[in-house]
Amino acid sequence: MTNKISPTGAQRLNLKEVLALIPVSKSCWYAGVASGRFPTPVKCGRRSFWPQSKIVEFIDTLTRAGVSHER
Repeated sequence: MTNKISPTGAQRLNLKEVLALIPVSKSCWYAGVASGRFPTPVKCGRRSFWPQSKIVEFIDTLTRAGVSHER
């Protein structure tokens, strides 16, 4: 998958795809999820996925707050 976000927002992103969009370490991401700072995942078996719409919403929130999410 490329880093393009589909316009429907129905896609699910795995951790690698999320971290390609939001440049933090895995441990920082999971700490943020645990604290409620970052969006929570949807579990599918033992794997975790994030709804693309939630990630887009999170990035929009960062942008409005003036925080850069790009590397």
